[in-house]
Amino acid sequence: AFLATSGVNANTSRSEVTYYFDSMLAADPAAVPTSAGSESTGTGTVTVKNDGTVMMDIRWEIRGEDGPINEDNAVVGIHIHTGDEYTNGPIVFGFCGQDPLP
Repeated sequence: AFLATSGVNANTSRSEVTYYFDSMLAADPAAVPTSAGSESTGTGTVTVKNDGTVMMDIRWEIRGEDGPINEDNAVVGIHIHTGDEYTNGPIVFGFCGQDPLP
């Protein structure tokens, strides 16, 4: 599991509003104890437009025993929680994965 800390930027032109959420990703052993010792990191950008379009760009640097990502070590879900960097609130938007997550 990765914890994301985010910044939000808004771009407005005419009637279109676009929000950009930029995140730094890192393991969060307090939320997911099995991620303890992970050295993997990443970045993420989510773009939300007022027409409902959502685009996501996530980049990981998988290090050490975290990899490789394959059928035996799969990504099980990508989603956004409410809360800040200290709070793992409920999932408010899921991009992929099963429900409930394992």
